[in-house]
Amino acid sequence: MEPEDRALEVRPPWPTRKVFWNLAAAMIGFGLVVGVVAASGVVVLGAAAGQGVRAPVFAVGVCAGIVGVSLNYLLVSRVVRRRLRVLSARLTEAQREIAASAGAESWEPLADRYALPVDSDDEFGQAMASFNYLVSSLDSSQMAERALRHRLVDQAKLAALATLTAGVAHETKNPLNFVVNFAELNLELCAELRAALPGESEALISDIETNLNYIRRHAERALAVMATMLQVGRSNVGDAQPCRVNQIVEESVGIAEHSWRINRREGRCAIHVELDSDDPVVRGFEGDLVQVIVNLVMNGLEAASSVPDRTGEVRISVQHDDDSAVVVVVDNGPGIDQETLCHIFEPFFTTKYRKGGTGLGLFICRDIIDNRHHGTLGASSRPGAGASFVVKLPLDHASAKTAARAAIDRTGERPISWWLDKPTGGLQAHGD
Repeated sequence: MEPEDRALEVRPPWPTRKVFWNLAAAMIGFGLVVGVVAASGVVVLGAAAGQGVRAPVFAVGVCAGIVGVSLNYLLVSRVVRRRLRVLSARLTEAQREIAASAGAESWEPLADRYALPVDSDDEFGQAMASFNYLVSSLDSSQMAERALRHRLVDQAKLAALATLTAGVAHETKNPLNFVVNFAELNLELCAELRAALPGESEALISDIETNLNYIRRHAERALAVMATMLQVGRSNVGDAQPCRVNQIVEESVGIAEHSWRINRREGRCAIHVELDSDDPVVRGFEGDLVQVIVNLVMNGLEAASSVPDRTGEVRISVQHDDDSAVVVVVDNGPGIDQETLCHIFEPFFTTKYRKGGTGLGLFICRDIIDNRHHGTLGASSRPGAGASFVVKLPLDHASAKTAARAAIDRTGERPISWWLDKPTGGLQAHGD
């Protein structure tokens, strides 16, 4: 039997149907989901073999896409503009405050009021962090500018003070010299009067001598103040010369010891000196540097001897690094409180007024070191722990290379020390 011809029918594995498809993509910006882009279309799948696919219907998809993009634009604009508005408002407020505070004496940090929270690592978070950094930089620059302005004002005041005091001191110096000279002349006349009238007017002559001594003493003190005031802002005569720091320290300690001994200071003190074996050389004015070290050592001796039932100690050391020679003067006195420490280099500030202090010693020392030798003079202290003064001076490398070494190295393995003992009034050197 002949096989019956049959048409070959191929059926697709899917039924005839319409498939609706949607493509949605979330738009993520600045760490947030800010919108959705959507496109839609219609595809009709044929059932018979070879049946073609109808052309997609894009009209609906295009419309949906336009609507989605528009919504996304509005949403993104709202989110972005809100954050930018906050950033712009803070920046505008900060600019207004900076403009309003120009020239003001005080400055309140902007970071305390205008810093923005950084809550993400995206572009907005980076912008907020950059804004905060800008605000902090403005704070730093404003405070530095005000500090510089205050320093310039202080320097101008001191320059005017130097001019004024120099004139006053010069005009006052000659009359004071006359007072001292005539007081001494009258004391000599009293001695002659006592010799001419023995025993008859002794009490009267003694009273006159006492009063004349008072006149002379206070006139000499006034002359000392005038001499100190004349040094403020003075220009050194001549050129700076190479100065050996070890030699300056040794000479200064000797002068301070002599002054301490002849003024019959109370208490027993020890001075320990440790020199630098490399003998650093600086360029400057030796007399001025000796004046500074003597002043610091004398202050240390007075502080160290003021503590009862304890031997006072003042340690002076000479050191150096690649750029500077350093002289450190440390005492074991009662120390200086922080409020006083902030003012010790100011002119006419003193805690020893009743003892004859003028408040110009440390001021002159800083002027010598900072302005005339381009170095620094600083102080540190804690109550009950003594005080430390540090002098830093630029090294003179050229002079150090050609300077001859000391014939005898006095430092060796042990520092040099002196005892200042009031009962014996002597100066005893020994090794520690």
